[in-house]
Amino acid sequence: MEKKNPITVISDKLCWIEKQITWIAFIVMLALLVIQVFCRYVFDLPLAWSEELVRFVYIAVSFTGAAVAVRETEHITINVVPIIFKKILKSEVKTEKALAILDVIAFLIGAIFWVYITYGVSGYVSEVKASGMISTANEWPMWIVFVPIVVSGILMVFHYIMNLLETLMEFKHIGEGGAA
Repeated sequence: MEKKNPITVISDKLCWIEKQITWIAFIVMLALLVIQVFCRYVFDLPLAWSEELVRFVYIAVSFTGAAVAVRETEHITINVVPIIFKKILKSEVKTEKALAILDVIAFLIGAIFWVYITYGVSGYVSEVKASGMISTANEWPMWIVFVPIVVSGILMVFHYIMNLLETLMEFKHIGEGGAA
């Protein structure tokens, strides 16, 4: 069995934790939706608190899932680039190196984008907290709703940087028959 580098081990463990949190939150969201539908149509008593809570959990699930997708590089991609590179470069090694360079650029852009977004959302969280806004049904502080976005933004930046480092570490092995 090939020994993984520490970057991969740390990223994979963190991603595993993120997946567990995402699944648990998704199951909670699904259970709340079932309860809401049951109460609305069987007892004719809609639960406003559950609708609001489902909305908040949905936000957390979406952004935590996005962090997992960053780690696993499962976001939407353009698959035509490798085909074009293979035809232009006519060498498997050159194609792999060119694609690795594009990955590095993409990881850098993603990290910079999420630093910017996370910084902006953090400022907004501070404003919302200072204003004392509360949610309608549950009367929770509204800044809590935005915390999963900030945490997931930090996780996405972390994963982009770790993916970048992994790609750079593997770059020198392209064409050796090892990691590509």
